[in-house]
Amino acid sequence: MTNELKRINIELTSRCNYACVGCPTHELLRGKGVIDSELYKSIFDETGNNLDRIFLWGYGEPLLHPQATELIRYAGSFSTKKIMSTTGWRFENLSDIKALTNLDELIVSINGITPEVYKQHQVNGDLEKVIRGLERVAPVLANSDTRFIMQTVAHKGNIDEIPQIEEFARKYGFDMLVIKSFNVMDRKQETFEKFVPIGTPYSRYQNGLNDSPKKPQNGAYPCEEWMVINWDGSVNPCCWDYKGEHNLGNVRDAGVYGVWNNLRALKHRSEIKKGNFLEICVDCANSKTVDTISFTNKGGKDVKKSI
Repeated sequence: MTNELKRINIELTSRCNYACVGCPTHELLRGKGVIDSELYKSIFDETGNNLDRIFLWGYGEPLLHPQATELIRYAGSFSTKKIMSTTGWRFENLSDIKALTNLDELIVSINGITPEVYKQHQVNGDLEKVIRGLERVAPVLANSDTRFIMQTVAHKGNIDEIPQIEEFARKYGFDMLVIKSFNVMDRKQETFEKFVPIGTPYSRYQNGLNDSPKKPQNGAYPCEEWMVINWDGSVNPCCWDYKGEHNLGNVRDAGVYGVWNNLRALKHRSEIKKGNFLEICVDCANSKTVDTISFTNKGGKDVKKSI
């Protein structure tokens, strides 16, 4: 089974100053750290002109990497689409804002537009600081080819604010608003009951926490063309393996394609194709995602659609 590698995640760091509800970042047992700049560059040297997309994030805030803007600028010289997701917390103090224009897409996660609602989910966050950062970054990106995207996770606390969230996205210069369904990553009933807006168009759960399918739907398996590189070079088959339990190898030792084509990786993809799924596949984002896209400023007319 020799699927073509099309997408990778590169985890710049596993450290984060936020403690978002349900996110396992602060429970990781695989260690905290930042990717070595030479390792990062070697990954781009090997794959930067060959893939469809490179996602510059993992289970941490990528802009907390001390050399984040340097790494982004390095990525800018490669043709593969580069996408970063951030809380935006570092925007206010980022010295090299123009470096962000080397990205094809910059996604900012904002899950509430008042400080009270924002902190319900994005614990330890500071919405006012993020807004000050947006006011610095938006004018720079407006004159670039970088698509500036706001992403909101719909939950019980913000579900009635959706129209106001759309206005917020326009006000602060976003080109697109994506409203994502809440995924209970910690599998806790308490989290489910407090946050998941069952019975709304924005919920992937229509009955209870355990109603997710046991396998991805539509015969599509992201890990057939995708893998995740952690900050230390270790490789997992997908982003849901945040514990690193299904290690496929290390790019420090074998390079990206060396890991992709090794026996462990080939066997993993073969088993998935046969329907022998891992436990983590239960919550595969490919199976029960309900996301709504609302185009705002750059790109013309507003268009709403579910994906």
